Amino acid sequence: MKTTGPDGWYAFHFGSKLVSSTDFNPDRLFEGSNKECCVMFADFCSFTSFTRATENIKVLETLLTSFYSQARRIIHKHSGMLYQIVGDCVIGVWGLQTDEESNAQSVMQTAAELVEITRQVADEWQSHLDLLIEPKGLRLGLSKGAVTVIRRDGVYPGLLLFGNPLNLASRLQSAAQPNQLVCSNAAYEEIEQAGLNSKFEPYRCESSDGYLDAKNFGRLKAWVLDISKCS
Repeated sequence: MKTTGPDGWYAFHFGSKLVSSTDFNPDRLFEGSNKECCVMFADFCSFTSFTRATENIKVLETLLTSFYSQARRIIHKHSGMLYQIVGDCVIGVWGLQTDEESNAQSVMQTAAELVEITRQVADEWQSHLDLLIEPKGLRLGLSKGAVTVIRRDGVYPGLLLFGNPLNLASRLQSAAQPNQLVCSNAAYEEIEQAGLNSKFEPYRCESSDGYLDAKNFGRLKAWVLDISKCS
């Protein structure tokens, strides 16, 4: 896969298969200043503890490569954009090259598969360690809203996204327990319209009355799905 220049960036973000197809239209990314998108943050639980307990750098490199490459493949398979990989966090976006009606199912399938591959990687990682690492799993946050796309060739190697949904997805992810998806009300409504909301519950915690206190956002209505309990 080409990794430099606009074509390489598009392949990184959207996958070589889509980029090489007639369905891919780069100009569509920049039509208008805002696009309604679903944004998912997925955070590998206990990542720092895993890395600190790992003395063999080859084990670390192999397992991280496995996690990143599998996460990228899953997001692309379900028509998402892999926006960034930041340490232990993978960021996926839906809506830039897909019809909004298809986003909910794609997002839910992605979430379930990401949890499964994270479990496999964490179990393999644990098998190389003396120290028991807990908790294991993936914390996910999902938001929906307007996203702006820009490209600055020669300054940043890829696409840049801006908008509240990116910050909000990060806040929602930080409120999730291992293998939970916490989503905004706007994202939940899209999931509900697709008939995929039956196992979601209103967000609850001991210090709130059903609203999530999100830094720089305020008190938000949110919903929770325990993916580990889904069949």
